[in-house]
Amino acid sequence: MILGIIALVIGLADLGGISDGTYSYLSQEEIGLLVIISLTALGLGIAASVRKNRFWVASLTVSIVSVLVMFSAASHITPSA
Repeated sequence: MILGIIALVIGLADLGGISDGTYSYLSQEEIGLLVIISLTALGLGIAASVRKNRFWVASLTVSIVSVLVMFSAASHITPSA
């Protein structure tokens, strides 16, 4: 769940920077890091739901939302040359 929260904060900060004009696009490295963190959080959230850990609903919800934010941030990737 902590990785999902970290991915959410990074993704929302990036989207906020794009929406207020601080950034015009995101680099491929930043999106790559966000993909790794989000998908790892999703895998751990799925594992928690299978084992029915204490926070499995919150963990799975946060990780799914972080993946959706990651896809939204990925739409602002650096234009390829």
